[in-house]
Amino acid sequence: MEIRISRKAFLIEYLFIIFFLLMFVKIQQYFLLALAITIFLYTEIKRINVKYKITSENVVEEKGIFNKKITEIKIKDISGIEIYQSFFDRTLNIGSIGISVLGLKNAIKLEKVSNPKEIAKILKEGFKS
Repeated sequence: MEIRISRKAFLIEYLFIIFFLLMFVKIQQYFLLALAITIFLYTEIKRINVKYKITSENVVEEKGIFNKKITEIKIKDISGIEIYQSFFDRTLNIGSIGISVLGLKNAIKLEKVSNPKEIAKILKEGFKS
């Protein structure tokens, strides 16, 4: 299973993009178009910068586009899972999952993923067996 940061986590940024595009159409100021494009590119680069992979044996966090940082944890080594959700996150069904490994809290933190409870359930089933 491959997971990325949910686009729902960037709802406010997308609303700003829509606002700036509507303003551009209305008043024809190109800096508004440039601003909308800049926010869109920033948001998408931030989103594709992090990828999580969950297999039957490992949880892998891969960060970076040009310079890569890869963190890998064996599922059998997981000692605990915590789900973090704000009120806003709960309404959008997104959240962060902290994975602890033998004395190291939040060794990997899956940030702003969709369906965090389902992912946590899959991880818990994996490290119980």
